Amino acid sequence: MAGIKVPKKSNKQKVNRKMGFQDPVFDGCERWTGQKYHTYVRRFQWLYYNQADAKDVAPAIFQWMKNANYDKTQISAAKRAKYISPNVAIQCRLRNLGMLSVHEKAQEYWVSLPGTGTTIPRPVDEYIAEMLEAAIAEGMAKKEEVAVVQDKKKDVYKPTIRQIMFEASQAMTEEIEEFVDDFIRNSKVDTAALKKFAPIKMLHKHGAKANHARIVRKFYESEQAEMQLILDMPNKTALKKMSDAERDNWEQIAEGYGHLSTAYVKASLEMYNKITNACDIIIAEQKVNRKPRKVKEKSADQIISKFKFKASDPDYGIASISPTKLLGGVCAVVFNTKNRKLGLYVASDSNGFGVRGTTLLNFNEETSLQKTIRKPLEVLPNYKKTTKAKAVKQFEFLKTTDIKLNGRFNSDVVLLAVFK
Repeated sequence: MAGIKVPKKSNKQKVNRKMGFQDPVFDGCERWTGQKYHTYVRRFQWLYYNQADAKDVAPAIFQWMKNANYDKTQISAAKRAKYISPNVAIQCRLRNLGMLSVHEKAQEYWVSLPGTGTTIPRPVDEYIAEMLEAAIAEGMAKKEEVAVVQDKKKDVYKPTIRQIMFEASQAMTEEIEEFVDDFIRNSKVDTAALKKFAPIKMLHKHGAKANHARIVRKFYESEQAEMQLILDMPNKTALKKMSDAERDNWEQIAEGYGHLSTAYVKASLEMYNKITNACDIIIAEQKVNRKPRKVKEKSADQIISKFKFKASDPDYGIASISPTKLLGGVCAVVFNTKNRKLGLYVASDSNGFGVRGTTLLNFNEETSLQKTIRKPLEVLPNYKKTTKAKAVKQFEFLKTTDIKLNGRFNSDVVLLAVFK
């Protein structure tokens, strides 16, 4: 079998667009020397503090709280806190990305530095918990203050949004109402004035939007329908063919509007048509000019929320890593505990894998293969702590038949390793 080629993850894909620099990767950091780990963490603490916008780092606090099983009340209270140190947000972000709470080698290195004394740095989680405890207490107190103020405001009248919109729409029709009133009072039709009548300009002048236009339209729909009804009055021949009830209804309409001339009714209908057409234009304009809604980018946890996998298997002594690591990964090792098949997924390109539901996306269907293992207890330990190159080489060394993978995961599949 030809060697399996795994695409390299390009640095361009790793750059966090909001931060402007590459996020840290802590895979295998427990094996780093104390100096390497200490220097690496310090570098990114400096970058997040000096180059990143605090508002982009702050959400990491609440993601950390969610991961650490804080309840919704505590998270809401922390959000109400007036101030949480940016350092807390930085530490939470680094922990979310895989930084360890305690790195023993790094602690030993810190103590060996001149001027640090014998004091061992405390665990990161302990520092975060202490700072969040103060923020939660402040947020709880603030909630009680707000509740007292709200109780005082309960009796104060506040119009609904619908009422505000209705009153605003009424105010926008003042010029239109003046024209309609003058038209109704005059016995003669003023053709020149009707021709100049431009309700669309009147509404635009007052900044009418689609919702205003819908309300204004309802003000004049009934009068418009009445004028149309009068013009649709059937002739005597048509009336004779109708039932007594229908004929009686039309005779009442004729009696009620008989004093109006045909010219006046046509002019009235034209006036109301202009008003309702103006409203329709404003509604249509807003649909055309409306900006498309920005699609909210989903978090890694949201993307893999429906992903199925097996967390651990005591019979084989293996445990799955977090499936969030699949996102952007270029190589993944999986093991199906039901049929003893070891699988190696290889990404199609440097963009890495994606996930939809329980299916892995963007993997190479030709080079992503699985093999049946005869002695899992001897083979699987090789994939617990290994590198991408070793994992591929060990997989290629297996002599059993190659079978193509289909990308689907289920509750029998353990995710052993993912490489970026």
